[in-house]
Amino acid sequence: MCYHVMESTRLGFWSLVFFRWRRLGWALVEMTFLWISIAVLILAVFPYSNLSGWLLTPYLVWVTVAFSLNMSIYLKNPEASAAS
Repeated sequence: MCYHVMESTRLGFWSLVFFRWRRLGWALVEMTFLWISIAVLILAVFPYSNLSGWLLTPYLVWVTVAFSLNMSIYLKNPEASAAS
């Protein structure tokens, strides 16, 4: 339960920063923390359940793809990047 609350809050915060406030640079920072937290979670659950660790891997891949998209938008919009 705690995991779901933490991740919902983090992902919800990224959406707020990226879409509502349009702070592309800050959204990248938030996405970095999200990626790190998922990677740490995967490493933490592997000793207890290999299956759980492997099942979290697609989530990490998806966040990596989302980070790449966020980065490309950030780099292609220098005027929005300057506002971040």
